[in-house]
Amino acid sequence: MCKLNKITKNCKLFRQINGYEDKVITKLEEDFPIAFGIRLHKSAEPIEQILRIIYRPHNFYCIHVDNGSDIRVFNSLKSVARCFDNVIILSQIRTIYSSIRLVEADLLCMKEAMKSTIQWKYFLNMAGQELPLKTNLEIVQICQILQGRNDIESEPANDVLMNRMMYEYNFTKYRLKKTDIRKKPFAPRSFFRKGSAYGTFSREFVGFVLSSDIAKDLMEFLKNVWAPEETFFNTLNSVEGAPGGYNISVKHGTFDFISREEIWKWDPVVCHGTFYKDVCIFNNRDLPWLVKQPEIIANKMEGGYDQVVIDCIEEYLYNKSLQADIFALNKTHYKQYPHTKDLYKTN
Repeated sequence: MCKLNKITKNCKLFRQINGYEDKVITKLEEDFPIAFGIRLHKSAEPIEQILRIIYRPHNFYCIHVDNGSDIRVFNSLKSVARCFDNVIILSQIRTIYSSIRLVEADLLCMKEAMKSTIQWKYFLNMAGQELPLKTNLEIVQICQILQGRNDIESEPANDVLMNRMMYEYNFTKYRLKKTDIRKKPFAPRSFFRKGSAYGTFSREFVGFVLSSDIAKDLMEFLKNVWAPEETFFNTLNSVEGAPGGYNISVKHGTFDFISREEIWKWDPVVCHGTFYKDVCIFNNRDLPWLVKQPEIIANKMEGGYDQVVIDCIEEYLYNKSLQADIFALNKTHYKQYPHTKDLYKTN
């Protein structure tokens, strides 16, 4: 943390040494800016590495630092942001696992993105333990294929989701605690959808999330339930009139979800790393598999567990960006997903 504070005193030198100024940028990318929102609750250095991997001067970046983190983490990232016009650092919420505060942190970054003069086309939310598997150019090409559609994991509500919303939960300092107070139902089971907390959201959908009455009402209902981050965006995406939305199943389990690559303990894929809360933390032996996957972002990476896999992906993406003509994106693949194939029907 002290290192970042020191090396950012000379912004020009910091940008040069850390590779921010040697990006290969195409006109296609410049004409299609993207916004990123990153949630962080640990150290600053891994986030700076993520930032330099995904950074482009025409994009928008918002990093929300957990309000309960060491103040030195926030100060270190503020010193980094000082060197850029398109990076903002927030620290307004103490995020708690499986609580509405995770959604609130995302919404704060979405609001900042909407206020920016950068006319970004899509918003991608990330956690501090994730890493892109695609270059910025490839992410732009995938978003263009979506043609305004969102990429949000979505399946009908199951018993697990409905049980999470049956009782109120209270906040303690570090976690949620279940009460005996039953919640008044908000809508029938058929209204709710379940899926990942992360996705690729069109600008119009972000506006809908921030301003529509249904989004505000749903947010109010979910403020004291368990794991609302796994239904908020997913449900709104299926609401009639939601920009870029759909009411079909898009699931990790059926390889339909473009935004994330991850391995759960029950998946039929080998994790060479280790599992934490049933999710694989990748190591360097997973690299040959990871770089072949079509998804945009991989979850999870931990530098304290294996820094090699992170450094290798950084170098891989940099080299790939230098040879975009050789590593051409297989666009046909992305036109065959359940939520994109109707856009490319031929008569």
